[in-house]
Amino acid sequence: MKKIYYLMAMAMMAFTFTSCEDVPEPFGQPINPNGPAETIEPAGTGTEADPFNIAAAIAKCQEVGETASSEKYYIKGITHEEYTVSNYQNIELDLFDTEDSKAAFKVYRCYGPEGKKFDEGLVIKKGSEIVIYGPVVNYKGNTPETSSGSYVVSIAGVAVGGGSGSGTGGDTGETLGTKDAPITIAKALEYINALADNGTTDKSAYVAGKITKIKTTADNIAKFKNIDYVISDGTNELTVFRGKNLDNTDFTEAGQIAEGDEVVVFGKLTKYVKDGNTTPEVAQGNYIVKLTKGSGSGSGSGSGSGSGTTVTALTNGDFETWANDLPTGWKSACTASSATLEKSTDAHGGSFSVIVKGVESKNVRLASQEITLEAGTYTFSFWIKATTTDASQARPGYVPVADGTAGSYAYGDYTTLSTSWQQVSYEFTLSASTTVCLVVMNPKKSNYSSGKDFIIDDATLTKK
Repeated sequence: MKKIYYLMAMAMMAFTFTSCEDVPEPFGQPINPNGPAETIEPAGTGTEADPFNIAAAIAKCQEVGETASSEKYYIKGITHEEYTVSNYQNIELDLFDTEDSKAAFKVYRCYGPEGKKFDEGLVIKKGSEIVIYGPVVNYKGNTPETSSGSYVVSIAGVAVGGGSGSGTGGDTGETLGTKDAPITIAKALEYINALADNGTTDKSAYVAGKITKIKTTADNIAKFKNIDYVISDGTNELTVFRGKNLDNTDFTEAGQIAEGDEVVVFGKLTKYVKDGNTTPEVAQGNYIVKLTKGSGSGSGSGSGSGSGTTVTALTNGDFETWANDLPTGWKSACTASSATLEKSTDAHGGSFSVIVKGVESKNVRLASQEITLEAGTYTFSFWIKATTTDASQARPGYVPVADGTAGSYAYGDYTTLSTSWQQVSYEFTLSASTTVCLVVMNPKKSNYSSGKDFIIDDATLTKK
């Protein structure tokens, strides 16, 4: 009898274990949890309509190496962690293709479009999809990441600066003007004049204008990586203080912007007051968002003497010939010549050049002897350098002369000088045959000029 019970018990146990084999695994547990992770293939073309996935972004970084790409790309990925924006008001986090993927692409200290800052304390939820645009680099050969000039396009499907919930403060009215519809300098001055002394606007502004003065020397541009310059609308002027280049990048040398260039500058406006003098400015932290190169007229950054036929009427443009302590051909019969001149052996070409002595209390001029020119368009060019690291400027131009009397002076833009040779070119048009003196003004002492000496050499006059 015991054997029968034993056999029945064994049969029931066998049935029980067999039945357990049919119970599904709980909670969707993978069949092989220790197997290899899914391989994600690179995808996308890096365009706005077809962004790189993270695998493609990493592949591009490996391709370009440790030098940032010259091309910019759209990149899309998701976050693995919740992220809170710090007091730096930018974003630094890793993006992934999926919630399970391991390969990461670093978003390094990115702002929104046009440098728009994010609200401190903004929370980006885990799993949020983020789109980035900009150049990429494989930092130190092992960290694929964004490079300088990149920005955040959208977070969780919301365009940065384009809708509520982005946390960027970029809704309509958060800036004065836009990149494509900037405010005028006259309008900027209205905002500035309404400020208290040394006050700054709450909102940043997009301001359009033409560069008329470069105030920072070449040496200081290379040292400090920014430029002080002045923009104008033809009537009003606005100083851009310690401005940065396109996409908020550093200036590295003189000539990257020049007088005559048209720009849209993005930054806050300020009413700078010192010693009773008021200077309307775009405050430090600004940068260029649009740059249209000018013709180079009067910019001092040109590389040639101007195209056209050389006018032989300009005498002794190389300043090699001197008589009675004056360069031959550079003494007018009228009052155009007002500067004291000295011979210099610091020459751009040949053996000699001319020092144009400055006077702090008044503008003075180097002037050619009277020259009669036929109707046409001319370019007056010369090489020039400052004799001091103090602020120094020059202004080229001409004056018509009739019966030995100088008429109204016509000038190009002021050119900011450095202690290195640079070429200045000034274009002007005569509607009829005219007797003129070519002039170069050494301006008196001001906020922009020390009134010190400068040196000129190798002047030419060409006709188109």
